[in-house]
Amino acid sequence: MSSSNRLSHPADVANVTSTSVGSRLRIIARLRANIGPFVLVVAFLGLWELLARTVFAGRFLVPPPETVFWGIWRDRGVYQYAVPTTVHEAALGFLWGNVAAILVALLFLLAPVTEKLGMRLAIVSYCLPVVAIAPILQIVLTGESPKIGLATISVFFTTLIIVLTGLRSADPVSLDLIRVYGGGSFKILRKVRIPTALPHLFRALQLAAPTALLGAIIGEFLGGTQGLGIAMIVAQADLNVTLMWGLIVVSSCIAGLCYAVIGLAGRRLTRWSVEAGTSAGSASMGAIPATASAVPGGPGGAISRLRRVAGSTVMPVLSVVFALAVWDLSLKVFGLSSYVAKGPLDVWDYLFSGSMASQNRSPILSALWTTLRDAGFGLIAGCVIGCLLAFIVVLVPRIETYVLGWGITLRVLPLAAVAPLIGAVFGRGVVAAIIVCAMISFFPTFVLMVGGLNSATPGSIALIRSYGGGRWKTMRKVRIPSSLPALFAALKIAAPAALTGALVTEWTVTGNGMGALVIVASNESLFGQIWASIVIIAVVSILLFSLAGLGERLSASHGY
Repeated sequence: MSSSNRLSHPADVANVTSTSVGSRLRIIARLRANIGPFVLVVAFLGLWELLARTVFAGRFLVPPPETVFWGIWRDRGVYQYAVPTTVHEAALGFLWGNVAAILVALLFLLAPVTEKLGMRLAIVSYCLPVVAIAPILQIVLTGESPKIGLATISVFFTTLIIVLTGLRSADPVSLDLIRVYGGGSFKILRKVRIPTALPHLFRALQLAAPTALLGAIIGEFLGGTQGLGIAMIVAQADLNVTLMWGLIVVSSCIAGLCYAVIGLAGRRLTRWSVEAGTSAGSASMGAIPATASAVPGGPGGAISRLRRVAGSTVMPVLSVVFALAVWDLSLKVFGLSSYVAKGPLDVWDYLFSGSMASQNRSPILSALWTTLRDAGFGLIAGCVIGCLLAFIVVLVPRIETYVLGWGITLRVLPLAAVAPLIGAVFGRGVVAAIIVCAMISFFPTFVLMVGGLNSATPGSIALIRSYGGGRWKTMRKVRIPSSLPALFAALKIAAPAALTGALVTEWTVTGNGMGALVIVASNESLFGQIWASIVIIAVVSILLFSLAGLGERLSASHGY
């Protein structure tokens, strides 16, 4: 029978038709996936060109894209020396920070007794803004070490949380199967937990790459001979706006390229893996486990309540004591001069018990109020924008790729480079600080709120729809209440980040607040003021983190 006769059968024709339609659909889906980034780039360049030619025309603050790209080619000698230095520092910080986070995550998993104290120290490292600790590292370390140290600290906490979540999201059935065949903890780790955690690891590495670059650039702002941070300082001093924009574009391209390459590698290397959700990530950030067998009102309930009270009071106190002991011991181990390095008792004396304590506190508290104002308004603006866009994306899912693309663009922009330009465009006042803090708060709020809004149970959604409720009523009655834990989880990330944004802006733009105070104190060798300012910033940041965590636990316990 000829091929034409075989294809003349209706079933064969239907099979061929369905195969061709399937191929076309796959091609269309692939084109849509690939055209998204292209559309974003074109839209970004078009908006940039439009603003440069209209709103900012004649102000010499926002040059058009072609001017910036020509400047990059013309000043390629600057980038030839600056880029390798910064990339080298960021790469080492990226390596050491992620390796340390992975090892600590494995330690917490295999020895859970170490987690309570260790996680609180990790939270302290996250809540310490890099701008605040940069002067201390500059004093304690030499050469490239301060830049590498800042990059290391910048990436540690995020990777720790995401990897720990991945390790704990392994399929319970697979874990039981390994145990049934006599496998121990290490075999479970090798056969199940590590493969499950690999997608989470690549996601953490994606987020760590831009953050490591930012840490290296901030370190270069404090000293060095070359690097992107040094080039930015020179460009600001010379009022070379074109070079400044070129440095931002190059830095953003480096961060974006690392983000994209790591994401591509993760997708290629983990095709066999089924990713677990990340909703349990917040549970590892210090939540107090409940006793399943406790009955309210009975002896078990009373014991459970006593344990919770003890856990919520004793453990934080022990964590503070442990952190102070580590601080004091570190000064002695490194043999640092008491004139430069201040211990806990020195800071207490400077702020409270010393003869000049009231005079010492006054400038710090005044600067702290300015920083909290800047960070607070920026945090509110960023969270409101992130929540609104999350609502729109859930209602119109097809635009998620484009909104997420813009969010990633903001994520990879180096904050230390963008802040001065925002100050030049919008003035060297509170508006610039609010914009920077909003930019840095938007991304985590948007991403987590989309997940939170989509976490509503299908049964609840179906119930609303069965009574004639539309998308808006479903949003108001089901999705928003379900997203409250995600909102507070976003605040846990966004609040310390907004504080960092305020400090960077105050340091590089406004000249007010704690950011400027710490830098001025560093330049004038006022070491007591430096250490006291860092402690207060850390305490405030940890308090904001803890309040958001409390809101997360309360909303989760009420069934939202």
